[in-house]
Amino acid sequence: MVSDEPARSVVKRSRNAGFVKSDSGGSHTKWSHPESGEYVVVATGHRMISATGVHRVNKRNRAQQKEVVMHEYKVEITREGRWWMVHIPEIDGLTQARRLTEAPTMAREYIALDRGIPLREIDVEVTSVRIEEPDFRELLESATQIKHIRAQANELERESAERAREYARWLVSHGVPVRDIAALLEISPQRVSQLANS
Repeated sequence: MVSDEPARSVVKRSRNAGFVKSDSGGSHTKWSHPESGEYVVVATGHRMISATGVHRVNKRNRAQQKEVVMHEYKVEITREGRWWMVHIPEIDGLTQARRLTEAPTMAREYIALDRGIPLREIDVEVTSVRIEEPDFRELLESATQIKHIRAQANELERESAERAREYARWLVSHGVPVRDIAALLEISPQRVSQLANS
């Protein structure tokens, strides 16, 4: 059974269904779906939306979500001269991109035209990024490893800062001079003061 609901949660659900704010006037906001053209009007001038209003928004959201059936494709990317060649093995498709960040979009647009599938229903997974000349090298795996190491380093840095903070506070509370703490930690006295006072 549908009941009254806070306007904020109704708006959030509409966003999750792919709707974007397209117009507003007074105490109402119009949310439209950029690809299907469907829209809902939400009475955002009130903190709560009536059960009837909630039911109408839910109905539109469900209709929109039912229409979307995602088609997933794997993509392989290879550097060739100044281009990134984007291969979609499942359909033997090939396109190109100037920037690596553009490659997934180029793949999705190619698939949409080749297969006649709406762009919003296409999802791609990049499974390989490589350079073949002058020497073959898989880039995606190395980049993933580097990001993992960086994440570990950031975590260690956070833990180190927390321990240094507790250590500095403890020493200061027991009357150890700031300059001596700085010598122990091999940091500046100013940094010790920041740690002890944070």
